Amino acid sequence: MALLWFIAALGSFRRQSSSRCIRTLVWAAYTLLFLIFTYMIGFMQSSSIKIDLYPHMSDAFVVTSVTLLFTVTIYKNFIRIQACVLASESWHSSKLLADYMKHDADSNESRYDLISLSGFNYLVCWVGARIRSEPPYYQRKFIATENIITIEQIWRCNGRLMKSTEGAQLKDICLSFALFHLLRRRYFGFSCSESGLKKTHDFIFRGLLATKKDYSRAFKVIEVELSFLYDFFFTKYALMYYRECVIIFLTIISVTLTPLVIVAVTRAHGIHGDWTTMEAKNPDIVITVLNLVSLALLDMLQLILYWFSDWGKVSLTCRYVSHLWWQKNRFIEKVLIFLCKITLLPNWQNKIGQYSILESFEGNICKRWLNISIRWSSIIYLHDQEKMGINMGCLVNNRKAGIPANVHNEVKKAIVQSLKASDGQLSNGLSSLTRNGLLEHFSWACRQETQTHTILIWHIATSYCEIAPPELELGGSKEQEDFLIQCEVGIKLSRYCAYLVVFVPELLPDHQWDAKTIFDEVEKEAREYLGGVKTLQEKYQVMKNLGELEETIFAKGAKLEKKCKQLLLCGVFAPGIHGKQLLDDTPARPSSRGK
Repeated sequence: MALLWFIAALGSFRRQSSSRCIRTLVWAAYTLLFLIFTYMIGFMQSSSIKIDLYPHMSDAFVVTSVTLLFTVTIYKNFIRIQACVLASESWHSSKLLADYMKHDADSNESRYDLISLSGFNYLVCWVGARIRSEPPYYQRKFIATENIITIEQIWRCNGRLMKSTEGAQLKDICLSFALFHLLRRRYFGFSCSESGLKKTHDFIFRGLLATKKDYSRAFKVIEVELSFLYDFFFTKYALMYYRECVIIFLTIISVTLTPLVIVAVTRAHGIHGDWTTMEAKNPDIVITVLNLVSLALLDMLQLILYWFSDWGKVSLTCRYVSHLWWQKNRFIEKVLIFLCKITLLPNWQNKIGQYSILESFEGNICKRWLNISIRWSSIIYLHDQEKMGINMGCLVNNRKAGIPANVHNEVKKAIVQSLKASDGQLSNGLSSLTRNGLLEHFSWACRQETQTHTILIWHIATSYCEIAPPELELGGSKEQEDFLIQCEVGIKLSRYCAYLVVFVPELLPDHQWDAKTIFDEVEKEAREYLGGVKTLQEKYQVMKNLGELEETIFAKGAKLEKKCKQLLLCGVFAPGIHGKQLLDDTPARPSSRGK
């Protein structure tokens, strides 16, 4: 019972915490739970110590209680296994969705509306849908049923609830759910037919990101989308959603039978009268009763948490949209409004990882030799180079990340504005330089051999800028405040990109083995240049005196920042010098130079 409650308590925090300790403890609890319970049943049977409540065939009531506990444990493990099967075999449903989206892209590209979302037939609920192959070409055709609910249907629902603030929240949750289905196709390698359509582009840039007040909403939609994706692969919520009636039925049975078994056990052992005196007379009975009550409460708690989760809200919203009498029922609307107002746990930390090569490359000689020994011992045992790259990332990478930074609205605003300014055509920074008239000065820093080269050059330049003393006085307090905010945004994003290179290289376009190799060499360069240097001021002086002709990544980063500073002093670019605005208000203002 302690393990079950431990899983219920800590399991819900796995998404909010990146702690390896929490993940390991929850995994261990999941693994040990069934093994421990089976062992205890066998131990009770074979033990030389005999207690009345041990399961013996001569006591039918006690056998019933133990059988219930054992059955529920088997059932819980069966549910976990089914959740794993659902996740691993969801390639079939993902293929079904990929074929549906291909058919929709071929037939409905030109007819859409960004207000009512007419023409956006992204599937939310599609139980019972199937694909049929028709001659002569036997193209797979999606066959819709009455149980299908799309984003368009939800947006066009005329119920009172859907026109309220809570209704807008439910709409966005359903949108995240639909996008989660679309995102899941990438995991199985299926095509995304709608990704290149004009209406998809308009849905993002003229819909989700239409105005500045929509920026936070867009991030929220993505946040909930990723939460659904995580829950689908790592929790039971998806199984509870797709097997909702069965789960509810079994939970009700479990909760209903528990009091009956408690009464049977207590009467079988002659327990009558005041329950408050039971502890002194029958401690074994008390332990059994507490276990059964805990089990029933845990089942009820998990069901309640499901209804308060986004999965439960999607389920109820789909029922509300598909049943007209739900839309006319005030009580149901009040229940949905109540659920919307309560968020039990945040989806994520709302933080991004941070890493600074200038602050983190120091290490003692023992740790470096340990790194080398682990590296070569891994090479001996791991023959496949790709597998070696993946596994050695965990074995060798003993670098310490910085404190995660909160993703403030200014950071979100900078990301969205840069995306909108480029109209989604990402150019690795070149379009930003062009808008600010700086292409001829810095284009070389964006046209590197790999993405990892580019990230590290700009990161080193930003780190150099961060430790450099200020050289200019800004015109006014408002301009100074804007300047500092943009500098903070640039530093956070630069450190986050470095964090990806060091700790999560699989998220970058380059192969993770290449990213790791490049960073190892840059770290060696940093040690050569800054070896023995302790203070930030000393580091600044070393980087300031680096030769212009050196071709290392570290030297290129320092060269980039020195060039920025020369242009700043010459007045080529600087927001607010002498109260004069020299640049248009674009997201790539060079005041956040490493951005």
